[in-house]
Amino acid sequence: MRGQSVSLLTKCLGGAAGLSFLAAVVGLFTKVVPVVHWPKLVIFAVAVSLLLYILYFGVWMLVPILVDAVLLWGVLTKRWTAETLPLRTFQDDSSQIHPVMNVPVPWIFVLTFVIGLGLQYLAPLTLHWPTVVTICLIVGIVLSIGGAVLAFSSLGLFRAAHTTTVPFETPSKLITSGPYKYSRNPMYVSLTLIYLGVAGTQFQIWPVILLPLVIIYLNWIVIPIEETRLREVFGDDYLRYCANVRRWL
Repeated sequence: MRGQSVSLLTKCLGGAAGLSFLAAVVGLFTKVVPVVHWPKLVIFAVAVSLLLYILYFGVWMLVPILVDAVLLWGVLTKRWTAETLPLRTFQDDSSQIHPVMNVPVPWIFVLTFVIGLGLQYLAPLTLHWPTVVTICLIVGIVLSIGGAVLAFSSLGLFRAAHTTTVPFETPSKLITSGPYKYSRNPMYVSLTLIYLGVAGTQFQIWPVILLPLVIIYLNWIVIPIEETRLREVFGDDYLRYCANVRRWL
């Protein structure tokens, strides 16, 4: 009887969280979900998810807990909200934003990782060699730390220069120092490193298999649009920068 009650509670919590997250995603692309209610949907979904994780906590639950923490931070700081994202054009209306770009890039990494976790559950791929597992753990920790340092150092340059990191806002300064001397997109490199690092520490194979899809999306959709915008704003200065620094590494 107790087992049935626990199963029912699990289904209710999972269903509530899933429906709320789905409604929040729909609200990014359409106005079916009122903008004023969008943050409430995300906060509710995160709260229900965290309750579910606490009730049935396991080591692998650390990943979705971190995911929820990132989503909650984005909403509470108003960095990722339906109110700011549906600015479907750039500030001066010179270019249209690809509809898919209404979803912030960190969300793309998170959603891809979550899909990978689902595939791992449905069709498990495991590592059977202790040495390989140990190497994955060590490499994962190194990549996670390196990615975090790279991300914060890159964001710090933008904060110091008082310019924006949001694609549809007009940047006030071209950043070419620090990590930007070696990559035009160190933030995306850092997200990739963190993604691989978390996958390594959790011994998750499917998320790694799906990662090339994210790279393709960034390389052929997101970055070209951002580069077009930067050429419009900074002209020859940006062209000279591109001639000296590679897109990735």
